[in-house]
Amino acid sequence: MELNFSVDNNTVEPVYKQVAQFLKKCILSGTWQDGMRLPPEKELAAQLAINRMTLRKSLHLLSMEGLLSRAPFPGAFPGNLCLQKSRTQNTHRDCCQL
Repeated sequence: MELNFSVDNNTVEPVYKQVAQFLKKCILSGTWQDGMRLPPEKELAAQLAINRMTLRKSLHLLSMEGLLSRAPFPGAFPGNLCLQKSRTQNTHRDCCQL
C-alpha cells in the first residue's frame, strides 16, 4: 500500500503529530480497517520517510486516543483488538495496550 505523506515544514506542529493525524485519517477512512495489522515500524517509517522514533511517538499518541492497539510481537492494529482479547482471556499478559 502506497502512503502519500509528506512533512509540512511550514507549520509549528511537531512531525509526530502530523504523522499521527495522517495515520488517524488512514484508520478513520477505512484504509486500515479494525483488526488489520499495520506494517512493521521499520517498514512504515521508511514508507513515510520519517525516523522510527518519530513514528513510535505517533503510534503511542494514537493508542492513547484509543484508535490503535499495540502488542509486543503481533504489532499494531487499528481499534481495540488487544483490549478485546485481554477481556475475553481475563489477562493482560498476552496483549498489552501501550
